[in-house]
Amino acid sequence: MSLDYIIGGFARYQRLQSSNDDDAVDRLNHIYTVTLLVVFSIFVSGKQYVGNAIECFCDCAEFPPSKRDYARTFCWLKNTYKVDISKPFPKDPQVRRTEEIAYYQWVPILLLVMAALFKLPNLLWRVFSYNSGMDLNQVASLVINSQVGPTEKAKDTIRQVAEYIDRWLEGHRQINWNAVVRTKKYLSKRCCFFFYEGKRFGTYLTGLYLLTKLLFVLIDIFVFLILQKVLGNWYSFYGFNLLAAALDPTQEDLWNESPFFPKVTFCDLDMLQQANVIPYTIQCALPINMFNEKIFAFLWFWMFMVSIITVINFLYWVYKWAFGGLKYIYNVKKFLKAKGELVTEYDRLLAAKFGRQYLRRDGTFVLSVILNNSNEVVMGDLVSELWKLYRSKPMSKSDRAQGDVMYI
Repeated sequence: MSLDYIIGGFARYQRLQSSNDDDAVDRLNHIYTVTLLVVFSIFVSGKQYVGNAIECFCDCAEFPPSKRDYARTFCWLKNTYKVDISKPFPKDPQVRRTEEIAYYQWVPILLLVMAALFKLPNLLWRVFSYNSGMDLNQVASLVINSQVGPTEKAKDTIRQVAEYIDRWLEGHRQINWNAVVRTKKYLSKRCCFFFYEGKRFGTYLTGLYLLTKLLFVLIDIFVFLILQKVLGNWYSFYGFNLLAAALDPTQEDLWNESPFFPKVTFCDLDMLQQANVIPYTIQCALPINMFNEKIFAFLWFWMFMVSIITVINFLYWVYKWAFGGLKYIYNVKKFLKAKGELVTEYDRLLAAKFGRQYLRRDGTFVLSVILNNSNEVVMGDLVSELWKLYRSKPMSKSDRAQGDVMYI
């Protein structure tokens, strides 16, 4: 396998994964975290199935090599238990069972399940956003690529993108109005869970995106709960305990020999010897836990950071959903003013309606996504083209100048 093939495959993977229809916090969840979890899963799988994940010792003369291999495999599958060797060895099987370690076999699968969960909101966003009729990723990519081409070609691309957005906006307007339609409009504007009713009210994409943000928050919390269930309740505060141990010299063993990821364990098994069942207790070493300990310590801090950032980002978008309408209108006016489009008082009044009734929430959301992936010069050109298309529509002056503040 050549180096060119490997590099080319990585480039294709990057193109497959990268997108222009989300923000950095989304990518932190569904690209960087997923990649990290998959890499850890592959690494642990290699250590489990290529090397020896467990080694068991029994000072028994009747244990030939074949039985030792069987005992090692049995203990790997059955679970082992930890014992504090500074205390008397427990003889009660029920006491031993309470100290069983049942997670180490499932670490690769657990990491892959976590990766799938972190990817899920983005997959739902891709499917449902495409259903809106707006290929947001492709539109943003066209605008981005236009920045590196000739000036005339860039202007032509911006004009085509503006025409595409205009057709999309005009094709998703409500024509017939009644009590049911007005109720759907109210719900779609007030609650993101009713985003599917907002296609013709200009709230579909914004509601869907806010719901995607909420899913990222819930999955961050859910993953912590999964790890707490699989590893134990101690994992919830594992990172804080590690930090406390780093500051307290008397607890430095938590870094060097964590009781939560024991390297030495014990295993009970019964063997048939000449028609008699003989119980054995053997001692095992779990070198795989040396890696699990470091991986899950890193993941605690990583996921804690990701969770905090995701929650803050979600609250920011909730604020934009609830109170950001006037800011959107201001930003549209800012670009039009910079392009010299707002000359008269009539133009300024019409610009407000341009934002509220023509672009609406979904239109301004599309523009904000494009702006996040381009620059203000390109955005000014795009808003100017949309403004020209809006001005060319057959509407009377009274209709154009009439504002509707409650439309935000």
